[in-house]
Amino acid sequence: MSSSDRGNLWLPLLGALALLAGWLAFKGFQAPTDLREELVEQRPRYHLEDARWRRYDDTGAPIFVLAAANIDYFDDASMQLDSVRFDTYAEAGRWQLEADRGHVPAGETRLKLQPLVDVHGVRAPDGSIDLQTPSLWVDWTERTLKTDDPVEARTAAGSTLEATGMRGDWTGRHVEFLDAVRVRHVLRD
Repeated sequence: MSSSDRGNLWLPLLGALALLAGWLAFKGFQAPTDLREELVEQRPRYHLEDARWRRYDDTGAPIFVLAAANIDYFDDASMQLDSVRFDTYAEAGRWQLEADRGHVPAGETRLKLQPLVDVHGVRAPDGSIDLQTPSLWVDWTERTLKTDDPVEARTAAGSTLEATGMRGDWTGRHVEFLDAVRVRHVLRD
């Protein structure tokens, strides 16, 4: 066998090895083989339109009513909501919350409202308060509202407040503004 014949034998073997190496190198860059599975994971399990969600306590008294233009419920028990209104109920007072969007993380009992949340609080005999904040967490098990974002507030008497962060209970009895609090009081005659 001449040296040129041996070279001709190695050429197909080297070509096959190059093809194998190329296939292994580019295999990682291919799209997933079953795109349908990936799309199914991203789609909601349930889609509700013009939805109302009422929750009651052990005595049958309402805890909250949530209304949303759309609710998407996913397999991991997370939810995405659009055009949200959330009304809390308590003997001493209540909150009315509105936002463009809401999100319930998987396995949690709290709702994050955003990007701009309008809050109206009513508590007799103190009157009402209106708040705005970029985002607000509502925990229906703990019955609390909280944010670490800037908050602007106005009372029925016309006083204003600016702060960073807020914590409040369901009734409105305990509302705490956390940091950089500035208040402007309106004096009455």
